[in-house]
Amino acid sequence: MAHQEASITVAVPLVDVEARLADIATWPQFLAGVVQARQTGYQRYRLAIRNEARQRVVDAVVAAHPHEHRFSWQALSGPRYQGELRLHEVDPQHTRVDVSATADPAGFLSGMAEMLGSSGTATLVDLYQLIEHVTAAPPASTTAHATEPQP
Repeated sequence: MAHQEASITVAVPLVDVEARLADIATWPQFLAGVVQARQTGYQRYRLAIRNEARQRVVDAVVAAHPHEHRFSWQALSGPRYQGELRLHEVDPQHTRVDVSATADPAGFLSGMAEMLGSSGTATLVDLYQLIEHVTAAPPASTTAHATEPQP
């Protein structure tokens, strides 16, 4: 099992970070191993994930929680693949992004390689790419925001 927790602070207002992250199709820019994220339904995405020489498809629920300033994802079946991006306003011009992600090996051989330590330290979220992704954000006024359904 690979697990990562980290925090970064970016010089971007919270509303702009949140707006940029709302475009789930761009997440392969910072989620390590994810080569494609395609929406298949409401909060449903098909993620193409490449590990070493293998590629697999993960159907996942990806949800925006704007009132809590966070995004979460979780595989609907198969090995565990889940995580969360939680946003905190440090001040009007800075946002802290807390990342928590977990991925289980996708098979017996991958699990054995991980247990034997041959796979090295897994990085699930490339923090440098995440910084580049959110700092390249257009102003919030020109970006659509993700919303939660109202009851």
